Amino acid sequence: MMPPLTAHSCQPCSLSLVRRKPQEISNALLACAEAQHWDRSTEQIAELISKQSEQQLGQWEAQDVANTLYSWAVLTAVGVAPASPGFTSMAQQLFSHAAGRGPSNVIDLHLSQLFLAHAVAMHVGLPGGGLSADQELLQACVKSREAQ
Repeated sequence: MMPPLTAHSCQPCSLSLVRRKPQEISNALLACAEAQHWDRSTEQIAELISKQSEQQLGQWEAQDVANTLYSWAVLTAVGVAPASPGFTSMAQQLFSHAAGRGPSNVIDLHLSQLFLAHAVAMHVGLPGGGLSADQELLQACVKSREAQ
């Protein structure tokens, strides 16, 4: 059994991260966001995610995608994470993947996380933006936000 991957004890190499479950990877980034923590290990996690194929990302639950994009948004908004190619690529790939899945099976909490991530993406000028205005997922995020 592998030791837990946490924000402050992670010193992963890409080989050990490859065998991690999507939930473990997204939880590690969520812990980093909550602790406002960024270092080379965090960058390695982002790089790993950015190299995932569409088939691999298809194994991620909606919660894993939403948590990871929310973590990107928090770390970017508070200025902890540098504008690194791996972190930027990760966000672009996950936005594209989330949009491709659409809003089905996405609960309000995830829609709220995706809406925040989209707003940060637009604010910082993420190449490719967040979610396109004509996508069903962004429309569902906005409706969920208005209902709160």
